[in-house]
Amino acid sequence: MYKISKNFYEDLITISNGINLHRSFSPINTIEIKIISTPIGDYVSGIFNGKVCLLDLIQNGRTERILDKISTYYQANLCFKSSSPVLDELKNQLDSYFSKKRTQFTIPTVFCGTKFQISVWNSLKTIPYGETISYKEQAILLEKPNAVRSIANANSRNLISILIPCHRVIGSDGSLTGYAGGLSIKKALLELERGTLWMIKKCFIVD
Repeated sequence: MYKISKNFYEDLITISNGINLHRSFSPINTIEIKIISTPIGDYVSGIFNGKVCLLDLIQNGRTERILDKISTYYQANLCFKSSSPVLDELKNQLDSYFSKKRTQFTIPTVFCGTKFQISVWNSLKTIPYGETISYKEQAILLEKPNAVRSIANANSRNLISILIPCHRVIGSDGSLTGYAGGLSIKKALLELERGTLWMIKKCFIVD
């Protein structure tokens, strides 16, 4: 399970301040950033204009690149916050999800991507809780049966984990394939939703 250290948290703030210093964005454009702890690890979350734009498992190197990416895409400064109405609601909904009291998220989201990527991510929201589809089935759903590889690549670039459930897409043979957070995370989320992960804190170990 990836839990960030105090030093890494401070490093993220320093990196974010550095990103802000090299930008000339309006001070009114901000992305609220908060670290959210879950039973399967710590996630970095981001809120832009009242909508979730980021929820990604913290990983050295990747997290810094993503913060830089969303700052550039939204032309916004990064601002670490301990609390805000939307951040608090996101934390509450995630807590309910991991305690199996919630099967759908109602908090609004906004995407950082191309038109094609956004269409792929929107299709993920149609996959019901506790169910899975194959990449091929997702391609058919999008009416792009020959674009399986491109669709799988778009899934891997989803920056809003769990809420946009790319973990529900699996191989045609039922195998777990490709997940930015790691296959152990993907397996844990699917088992949680299927009701087979009886004690998430004890049954789950990140490779």
